[in-house]
Amino acid sequence: MGEYITYICLLIGLGCSVYITFEDFRTRYISWYPLAGLFLSGVFFHWEYSLEYWTLSAGLNLGFILLMLAVLVIYLRLKGVKGIMDTYLGWGDIVMMIAVLPWFSFEQYIFWYVGSTIFALMVSLFIIKLRKKEKDYPIPFAGYMGMMFVCFQLLQ
Repeated sequence: MGEYITYICLLIGLGCSVYITFEDFRTRYISWYPLAGLFLSGVFFHWEYSLEYWTLSAGLNLGFILLMLAVLVIYLRLKGVKGIMDTYLGWGDIVMMIAVLPWFSFEQYIFWYVGSTIFALMVSLFIIKLRKKEKDYPIPFAGYMGMMFVCFQLLQ
């Protein structure tokens, strides 16, 4: 019975991630319910692990997110940039980073985050060169993270 729940949670997580990807590319806005579905399906997917392991892994992942955001905010403030949220990084991007917390161990999370960031950068640079737009191109980072989430889950 537990095996079926694992597969159902995986399908729900993949479905939510695909929905987030399409929604972010189409509207540059992400609804809360697929993010909540992605988070909760990850919690139930890893239900067989001990609470101690899950708490440690999720805590390390959350600490990594906070560290990355702090470094980004400090860097942009030193450059004199104000209004970081919704200009450089959207709230949906941050919530997406939190929504995948239960799906990965700390090492997997860093690998997923770095892979997603490099993928988003490469594809966005290609699109900017292709369209010959250099400014005001909003990058659907949560959409790229969703694509990489699906790839990582399918490769495991």
